[in-house]
Amino acid sequence: MKSKYIRIVLISSCLIAVAIAWLMQPSAVNEIEAQMAEKNQLLIINYTRSIEEYDYEALFTAEGGFENLSPKDILAGLISYAQRRLENAAPYGAIIRTGRHYPADIDTLEAAIEDAVRAAALNPDDEVLDSIIQSLGSAVYNFNNSIIDPYNRYRPFLRTIAAGEDMPVKRHLRAAWIATVINIDWPSVSSRGTTPLHVDGQMRELRNRFDEMAYLGFNAVIFQISPTGDAFYNSELVPWSAWLTGETNFTGQLLDLNGNEFDPLAYAIELARERNMEFHAWFNPYRITHSLVSYTRGNPIILSQTGRPVESLAEIRSEWASIPGNPFNTMGEYIALGEGRYVLDPGVPAARQWIVRRVMEVVSNYDIDAVHFDDYFYPSGWNDDLTFARYNTAENNRISGIRHPDNPTGRANWRRENTEMLIREVNEAIKETAPWVRFGISPGGVWISGDGSVGLDGGGVTDGTGSASTTSWSNYHSSFADTRRWVIENFIDYIAPQIYWDWSLPAAPYGPIADWWGRLVHYYGPYGHLRNSQGEYTNARLYIGLGLYRMVNNPPIKWRNAYGYEYEGKRTFLRQEHYNLGNPNISGSMIFSHNHIRPRADGGLWQTMTTLRNNAWRYPALVPAITHLGGTYPAVPDVIGIVNNILTWHNAELDADPLAAVRYFVVYRSLEYPIDINNPANIFAVIPAGQYDGIYDLELGEIYGYNFAVTAVNRLHMESQASIIVTETRP
Repeated sequence: MKSKYIRIVLISSCLIAVAIAWLMQPSAVNEIEAQMAEKNQLLIINYTRSIEEYDYEALFTAEGGFENLSPKDILAGLISYAQRRLENAAPYGAIIRTGRHYPADIDTLEAAIEDAVRAAALNPDDEVLDSIIQSLGSAVYNFNNSIIDPYNRYRPFLRTIAAGEDMPVKRHLRAAWIATVINIDWPSVSSRGTTPLHVDGQMRELRNRFDEMAYLGFNAVIFQISPTGDAFYNSELVPWSAWLTGETNFTGQLLDLNGNEFDPLAYAIELARERNMEFHAWFNPYRITHSLVSYTRGNPIILSQTGRPVESLAEIRSEWASIPGNPFNTMGEYIALGEGRYVLDPGVPAARQWIVRRVMEVVSNYDIDAVHFDDYFYPSGWNDDLTFARYNTAENNRISGIRHPDNPTGRANWRRENTEMLIREVNEAIKETAPWVRFGISPGGVWISGDGSVGLDGGGVTDGTGSASTTSWSNYHSSFADTRRWVIENFIDYIAPQIYWDWSLPAAPYGPIADWWGRLVHYYGPYGHLRNSQGEYTNARLYIGLGLYRMVNNPPIKWRNAYGYEYEGKRTFLRQEHYNLGNPNISGSMIFSHNHIRPRADGGLWQTMTTLRNNAWRYPALVPAITHLGGTYPAVPDVIGIVNNILTWHNAELDADPLAAVRYFVVYRSLEYPIDINNPANIFAVIPAGQYDGIYDLELGEIYGYNFAVTAVNRLHMESQASIIVTETRP
């Protein structure tokens, strides 16, 4: 194979030299080479991106960067690019992009390059050149996508909305995490503080972030409101977060420049409602502090007790131990260092009760859509000898009703019982107070590595139950969180495994893991053939956590945008989201984290998100309906009519119950009749409902020949039938 490859390269190089001499004059060659050097070969990268997205018009637009290039120039660049892809792929077995190529794939691209070079050497006109470009571009596209398993087997699910292809997806959760811990996403360190000027900066930054999400088409936000035993809201249980105020125990009021009290959680919810986004309140249940370096680096956190920078976690512990009701005050003996942070022991019944109170303080006082826990349960290396000896009793173990044996298996089962008791108690408390509020978990991506089996009827398992992965880390064994059971037994309303890996990572490949979670919710769901221990099906929704940050945060080679791997991270991420859109078992995606979707994000992140927005997300999407929590479909809006190009309708739903009240209206527009309201291409506008029974107006612009429809949607995203109005053709 190697000798054949060398021979082909030599022949192709000679042919390319002849073709290039004709294709481009020396000055043009120098100019293009200079552009490529100056822009890190963005010329060829942009061309390939256009080819791969079937966007030939972009080749000759300012956006594509080819408006000043002739077909000769483009073909020369494409040949160069194709040759480089071939070099990177050979000899057989070299890791390239998201997998490896079969010898036949390499041979096919070699032949396509030779054909293009020979055709170019015949001095064709521009029309023939365009044909050669499309032919070689198609060959490059097919080569880049003809990859040895595990990628190819998932191609049937990969979905685009190019002309003539499938209808885009109307129902899909599009969420982003906003992390507040150590000021990852918000607020910035510069706006951290307690003065009105600080508050003004915090409000401005947060408003901008919600605007950015709305621009990109997000319909949900996961907002971290209690990252370290603290609060980004007015709490009677925990202090204001140091990541907001800049100090460990601020006890004053936060006021804006107008003297109004500032509650970050209330303000964030208001911003979400104005932009018609779901709001998921994100808690870290057991973590009480972060690591010491997070308090001391850069602009350090101030210890309120002394007015000086924090020097040790013990100082924070001592200060908080003097605060009535603080866990350091009431449960100090059960708080220890885990992974460099103070963590509350999950085996203490009082710890679960305290976490439930924290959650319910928010559920009872704020208009949230969901409570969200992430992947932090038991920390690695945790020593719980004291609590195991004290609380491992049949009375405390309310699920099993037994005392677990004092051996590794018994200890592990006891820990899993502790985390399950927390999950069940939180879910029960939420549903008793606000049955419309969902409870979701975003664990690490792997429950257990297995052979791909999802399990048995009744929720049982076999030796091979688990995703087709080989990583030794798992929810079940490492965090002691039996997340599969939580899904099957309806202890949670959704699960969002963080599958932050590419398609070909041997230990944890994206495709097999996402596929396993999808089959789990399907087989145990209403249309599946398996049931849980109660003979019921699961109502849990599956969302997938995507790691966009992997493109810039110490990425593996296949995510880098380096020479030979141009737009690898972009391709990987977009393929994952296209897979999520196409897999009917996946109800949405959550992207970590917001800093990586911003216009100022580097490493191709913003370009990746705008590509997603302009293609697979180019139409609005509604959150999938949540029907298992009750609720009723809203009444059909009463459309009054169109006067002076303004559509007016009346909210006909008079029930103010949170499970019935209208949360937003969807206005559809189409030249067809009847209007297909299942096609998001017909969505003209999504209008948040006010807190009243009112009249709504919407300026329409061009109306002649269009048909319009209005639907009402409640907070569980249950959509009414449409009220339709037909306009006349242009007079």
